[in-house]
Amino acid sequence: MNRIMTSMRMRFTVRHLYWAACALSLVVQAFSAGPGAAATTLPVLWTAGGHSAGADSAGQAARMAVDRSGNVTVVSGPGFYTAMVVTSYTSTGTLRWQRTVAPLSGTMSANWVAAAPNGDVVALGSTADSHGNAYAITLVRFGSDGALRWRIDPPVTIFRSSVGRLVVDEAGSTYVTYNNAVAKYSASGVLVWTNTIPAGFTTSLALGPDGSDAVVTGNFWGSFNSVIGSFNATTGASRWVATGVETSNDVVVGSGRVYVTGQSYTGAGTPALAYFLTVVSYDRATGARQWRTDSSPGSLAMAVGQRIALAPDGGLVATGYTSPGGYTDWWTVAVEADGVIRWQVLRDRAPYPDEMPSVVFVLADGTTVVSGLGGPLQGPTPTGMSYPQGVTAGYSPSGTLLWEGFSTLPTVWAAALPSGDVCATGGYDAFITCFQVPGAANFQPVLTATPLSGPAPLTVDFTRSVTTDPNGTLISFVTLEYGDSAPGTSGTLDFGDGTQTFALNKTSSHTYNTAGTYTARLTVFYSNGASVSRTASIAVSPSVTPARPPLITASPASGTVPLTVTLTNSAASNPPLISSYTVDYGDGASDQFILNAGDGVPAFNSSISHTYTAAGTYNATLTVFYADATNASDTVSITVNPVATKTMRSTAINLSATLQRNKVNAIGTVVVRSNDGAAVPGAVVSTTWNRPGGTTLTQTATTNSTGSAKFSTGGGRGTYTLTVDGVSKTGYSFDKANSVLSKSVTK
Repeated sequence: MNRIMTSMRMRFTVRHLYWAACALSLVVQAFSAGPGAAATTLPVLWTAGGHSAGADSAGQAARMAVDRSGNVTVVSGPGFYTAMVVTSYTSTGTLRWQRTVAPLSGTMSANWVAAAPNGDVVALGSTADSHGNAYAITLVRFGSDGALRWRIDPPVTIFRSSVGRLVVDEAGSTYVTYNNAVAKYSASGVLVWTNTIPAGFTTSLALGPDGSDAVVTGNFWGSFNSVIGSFNATTGASRWVATGVETSNDVVVGSGRVYVTGQSYTGAGTPALAYFLTVVSYDRATGARQWRTDSSPGSLAMAVGQRIALAPDGGLVATGYTSPGGYTDWWTVAVEADGVIRWQVLRDRAPYPDEMPSVVFVLADGTTVVSGLGGPLQGPTPTGMSYPQGVTAGYSPSGTLLWEGFSTLPTVWAAALPSGDVCATGGYDAFITCFQVPGAANFQPVLTATPLSGPAPLTVDFTRSVTTDPNGTLISFVTLEYGDSAPGTSGTLDFGDGTQTFALNKTSSHTYNTAGTYTARLTVFYSNGASVSRTASIAVSPSVTPARPPLITASPASGTVPLTVTLTNSAASNPPLISSYTVDYGDGASDQFILNAGDGVPAFNSSISHTYTAAGTYNATLTVFYADATNASDTVSITVNPVATKTMRSTAINLSATLQRNKVNAIGTVVVRSNDGAAVPGAVVSTTWNRPGGTTLTQTATTNSTGSAKFSTGGGRGTYTLTVDGVSKTGYSFDKANSVLSKSVTK
């Protein structure tokens, strides 16, 4: 993250020079600027920390996490001179426990903290040497009572280590990115898998809503190019890798899409330099790029996206900073699932060069919460200095500033409590401030669609629910667009006579006849001219109704290696025509067949021979491709067994010795039999003689037609021992465990 900030600061240096030349030519696009109407200042529920700015405290706050019980945990450092500190409070601000994590050497700073579903806490820190260069990371897990579960100091091969993000899934497993790597650890701290993305360093990590995939973003030094990688969350296998021509600083994963925010650069032109806060959508299953939305507060203003969050209705919000007048400020953009901008707002509360948001999330009622360093400036101090504060702001679903909460120290992270209240942390001694958020206005529309996916023709039932506050704004009109060429539905609710509508719940059905992805949109218009939209994404897959589905059979379906199999394939369709088919043999080989020069045929029957040269179980798959770009498959399993191997053993060792003139002649015979008791001729027997005086002699002999191999030696009087070291013959294995291996004779 430090590398990213360094890169961003370098870009802003260039931009400030540019502003000096062209500030007078600024052209501003349509957006909400400044605080607008008076916003509510949130009351403070409680604060903690912030007692000492010295090295004797918990150090600078880095991140915070809230568990399902509302307990708040802050990670900070370096604390108490060298350590990372993990501090946990109840939802009402009572200290639960505080733990320090000492570095193996050097000084440890805090990076991330995450709450596990069972109430455990996982924290991530990085250790720097005396020059401030980070060179190692540390993972620790504490129980809900503060007891240490485990600590891991993963080996880092790059001297200057960088940390991307820490996430804990529903099973309690931990995912962490550092340098260009991603790793998964089980709830007990066991390494499950590691993998990498082809980038200079990672920036963020997000899990899919069903926990099946982990998506990692990364950037390169000195370049706007980025990498997005998707991994199987169970195995760590790479699912896809996509590259972008814009930086990627944060990522979220929706039901069918991956959304990345960062910064795009359009290059030379008008204006000569154009940098935008960018949101890019990728297909979650394939990584295919779908759309990109660029946003900035003016044609010459430069913006960058830092954080992104999903909204409960399927939309998303990205926040970052911009430089509309030579100083940085908050820039927040709400985007539909299809890339259409809902609203965008510039906070613009103080001409101060370091106003930057740190985090964005959306509450259940649709309120967007942005928190970070912001104005108005505080002070001046007795020395005449002014300083920024921590700001947490809430925006309505239409982008109106609803409320603000102010912390006395700059905010670096924030999170929502289960009650809907919000806590923010930042500053020395792990300072934390929790705010009481007012109840949401009771007029949030809800759109549900069932089912969300299926083959064409797909009939979807839509339920639209709209409620209003009896003392709030009247609803005047409601529309529902299905996202295709068909007309939607609408209704007038207020005829101008002052009648108050408290609730509207209606259902409708719509059939999608063509494959594609459609965005249905419910829009509620209010009597004060405001409007709020909710969307639902409908994925309609192609329809295939073959007259005879693909069929593949194998003959034989099993045998010993090498095994030649005849695969019989057939399919028929009317319509559409069959344009081609492929056979994947399951062993890495495959064949493709184009039918009728690509014009298509209504049916086909074919046979293919294929030889499997290694033992194993293989799935041969027939895939048929139709003229309407659809396909269907069938699979057959083939078992290839290894060639059976005979066994042999040495069944006897016969020794004799004679004495002539004080010289001993020792003779040994080794008998070799197969597992069925038959003599094994032609087997090579390796032996070792151990002779009196400690000398040894190795000999090799081949068995004769009776399965016997003879060996001899001589020497002085004493004990002679013949040991069988091994027996070998092609097509046989030596059963050493059940063999006679040694015998002695004394003379």
